[in-house]
Amino acid sequence: MLGKRSLKNCSLQLTCFILILLNVYLVLFSKQSQCPNVVERLRRNVVKAQKTGDNNETTKTHSSLTMNTSSQPEDISEMTPSQHPGPFHQIGDSDIWIYSAFYEPVKQGVDAPMIRALGVAMRNLSGLALSCHVTYEDRSVTTVSGRLRAALDHHHKSYSASFLYCPVTGTRKPSFVAFSLNKHETPGHEFQVMFPASKRERTFTVCYSVIYGNYDRYSMLLQSITYNRMMGAEHFFLYNQTMGPRADAVVRHFQDLGIMTVLSMPEFPANEAWYHSQIMAINDCIYRNRNISQFVAVVDPDEFIMPVQHHSWGEVLKAVTDREIKEKRGENVGVFAFEHSMFCNNRLNNTEWATFKKNFQLSDEEGKFIERNDITTLLELRRSNLVRFPVRSKCIYRPEVTRQPGIHYVRSLWSGYRNVVVNSSLGIIGHYKNRKGDCFLDHKIIWFYKKYLKALKSSYANVQAYLLNRSISTTNFQIYSNPEAKQRPITKA
Repeated sequence: MLGKRSLKNCSLQLTCFILILLNVYLVLFSKQSQCPNVVERLRRNVVKAQKTGDNNETTKTHSSLTMNTSSQPEDISEMTPSQHPGPFHQIGDSDIWIYSAFYEPVKQGVDAPMIRALGVAMRNLSGLALSCHVTYEDRSVTTVSGRLRAALDHHHKSYSASFLYCPVTGTRKPSFVAFSLNKHETPGHEFQVMFPASKRERTFTVCYSVIYGNYDRYSMLLQSITYNRMMGAEHFFLYNQTMGPRADAVVRHFQDLGIMTVLSMPEFPANEAWYHSQIMAINDCIYRNRNISQFVAVVDPDEFIMPVQHHSWGEVLKAVTDREIKEKRGENVGVFAFEHSMFCNNRLNNTEWATFKKNFQLSDEEGKFIERNDITTLLELRRSNLVRFPVRSKCIYRPEVTRQPGIHYVRSLWSGYRNVVVNSSLGIIGHYKNRKGDCFLDHKIIWFYKKYLKALKSSYANVQAYLLNRSISTTNFQIYSNPEAKQRPITKA
């Protein structure tokens, strides 16, 4: 006899077969045979059916990281991140999916206000006219013609991050917008239009863009957050596609502290575009932080913006701006780009490590903490020569003057603003990605180690307290702590 799982698999295969027959029928006998991308739509329908079947199979076994009321601690290895509904919404039956919508006020280079929607679309649809159904504060609805544009960072993929621009007339403010292929079609999902903030809340925000591949490098993520906070970061945005249970626990800890915003980035249609729609996530993050955050740093968890002469990002940017003013280039800097250096994973040998601890006056306890928790920035001290801008560079943006950010450099700024490449004597982007090859030892880049160690100890202890307070086993968290540690309050240091 067939088991339940076999029956489900048979049912799924039958569903896919019926979908194939139905789409073949449409191709041969219906008007849809004249439409482009029918084969692509067929492929997507089959993928969706397979994913739906997979989700139905796993829904009962997935559990979010929640309080365990039983007397036995939960094993974190048995958990998976909670599944979130996707925020993408398709326009009709087209190859266009919208993720978010923003209001663009009149400014230099913008003659009239507009709505700018972000999403993923077939790149060959760039230039297509669509209908925007705009709902205003007084609940009146106006339909206007919008225009789809592909993002510049498409890497020649069939799909790309895309922008849909809808003009807004008059002095009324739009509240919602929906889209359709033409004005006669019923509009789809209604998006709330997000406006630039009226009040600044913070100086620095970090955008981690898309986390994918069941990412579970919890220690690297914790080191990155701790370091960025030490440099001045006050809030973090993370776009979650798939995350492992340990990284998920770290993220939830910082969510509970109110300093991390997590947005869902489902595999479909995000993975149809370059690098999991990373460029769309970056644009979304920049626009969400307009006027809320003075600066936005776009990095991955294994990338560190490292000051060379100063103690914070704010000090570095001030030094750069002062130099621009002194050299009569003005202070209208919209983007600060940092050149890239890869740190190598050929770590110090025992003799070099003993010398390093002696020269930097590290105690045995601090040395054990560094080794046990794999503190990458203090273990991988050899780096490559700089790669000159714009290759692999990363940037700190002023969001309200950024028109289209890029992955490694800004693609477009609003009129009157410019990009500046930060001199490597002031700061670089250090990338810890298991590189091998010719590298040189660079001790001076880690001038911050004492302050960083203190902050890291606090961070690791707070994560352990977070887990213990929720009766979650810390077996798979190799954090430096007292194995006899009891529940204690979590500090906000």
